[in-house]
Amino acid sequence: MEPHQTNEASYWNSVAMAGLLFGLIVFAVNIIGGYMTIQTESADTLMAESMIAGLLSCLIGAFGGLMAVKYYVKEYPQPLLIGRGAVIGLATGVVIALVFSVLSLLWNVIDPAYTENLMESTIANIEAMGLNEAQQQDMIDSIAEQMQQMQTTGGVLMAFGMNALLYGILNLLTGMLGVKFFAPHED
Repeated sequence: MEPHQTNEASYWNSVAMAGLLFGLIVFAVNIIGGYMTIQTESADTLMAESMIAGLLSCLIGAFGGLMAVKYYVKEYPQPLLIGRGAVIGLATGVVIALVFSVLSLLWNVIDPAYTENLMESTIANIEAMGLNEAQQQDMIDSIAEQMQQMQTTGGVLMAFGMNALLYGILNLLTGMLGVKFFAPHED
């Protein structure tokens, strides 16, 4: 039986490709959802388009690890340990979060009013819900505080960390699935 040749550093190409692709998709879905929220009239529900887009982008972003493993196995068609798939998926999730964070920062330069318009639209949706004045004001204050925090360096780093954790865990799991689906199995 031949020992398996491991390609320790080679999975970074697959991680970079999948992370960049899925990071772009996640960013695009979030921005489109944000602009849809801004453009729509106030509704009596909190499930604004931006929230739906956030859930959709999270679901889409979870498949980055699966694709990274597929790219890796296509380049190196050999049996792959499930732990290696987990590492590939985790790294892909962190790259997705990094790409999303950088593009979000750049978008604030391209459209500086985006965050403010999104906050105003979200507040209008809360006001249309018909809550009592105290609940409504608490929600509005909370959203305004969160939006202001996200504009600080600490807020940006915290958002990146939370996204890296979320996408890292999701893609760790899909990376392991990718090993089961795409990697050749030993006899």
